[in-house]
Amino acid sequence: MKSSLIFWCVLIVAGIGISAASARAQSVASAAQAAAANPIARACGPSNQEFNVKSANDANYNPAAAPGKALVYFLQDDRFYADRPRPTVKWGIDGAWAGATQSDALIAISVDPGEHHVCSSWQGSGESALAHFTAEAGKTYYFRAQDIDMDRRAWTTPGILLALIDSDEGALMASQLRVSTFKLKD
Repeated sequence: MKSSLIFWCVLIVAGIGISAASARAQSVASAAQAAAANPIARACGPSNQEFNVKSANDANYNPAAAPGKALVYFLQDDRFYADRPRPTVKWGIDGAWAGATQSDALIAISVDPGEHHVCSSWQGSGESALAHFTAEAGKTYYFRAQDIDMDRRAWTTPGILLALIDSDEGALMASQLRVSTFKLKD
């Protein structure tokens, strides 16, 4: 009798453990499905997070990728944005904000090798653009966000165009842009 009571107690406890593990697995799977169904969430950070940004010339700015990683430049191109002030662009990668730029400026980060989802988003408006790429260790990648608002007759609304650009073009642009420093707003 005692051994069969122990058997049933063990069976019930094991069943509860399996049920809890199954619930956790379903929760993780649901989060992954939600991210796949929402490409903005997969690339951008939380929409309510904003940055204070300052941009300045920095002739000594020469970022390097961490060992075993790739270097990614985020370049804000405002040549075709006529209005003032120019937008603050938040840069996201894999669902988190990497930083922000303001008015013809750049930032650079190191990323692990593998597939990544990138976002550029105007702070305060939600206007966003997305891209993805596969990073290789030791390589450098350049993403350009072109802010567009030159002629309201030609564009129905202001917009942002995001593209992975050629490394020669990216290096040239990076040499001409200011460097942004940023801090999350309180």
